[in-house]
Amino acid sequence: RLLEVLLPEEERLKLSTAIREAIENGLRHGNRRVPELKLCAEFLVDSEKVTFWVRDEGPGFDYEAYLRNAPTGTPLEIARENIRQGRTGGLGIKLLKDCVDEVRYDPPGNQVSLTKLLS
Repeated sequence: RLLEVLLPEEERLKLSTAIREAIENGLRHGNRRVPELKLCAEFLVDSEKVTFWVRDEGPGFDYEAYLRNAPTGTPLEIARENIRQGRTGGLGIKLLKDCVDEVRYDPPGNQVSLTKLLS
């Protein structure tokens, strides 16, 4: 209920979408859906921002290379190009970046923080 007061509905939807995507990425790509591996999600709300952290127990990934080579364009344009090339997926980090104000990975790439400004 706190976020209902702090963020307009559209921004809450974006934040919720980013959190779900980060959790799904951690489960699918980080932990590889191994039931014994844990996923930790935490959040902090202060007067300026909301920050969520999602950490999996996987080995991480080369997030710097991915961010450097991330596809450009809208998610729809990227999806169309992926389909044209016979690929699927690849929109997760793009979606995160479009939904929150800051996406940051911590080494070795198995923890992401998502920050949404409140102003």
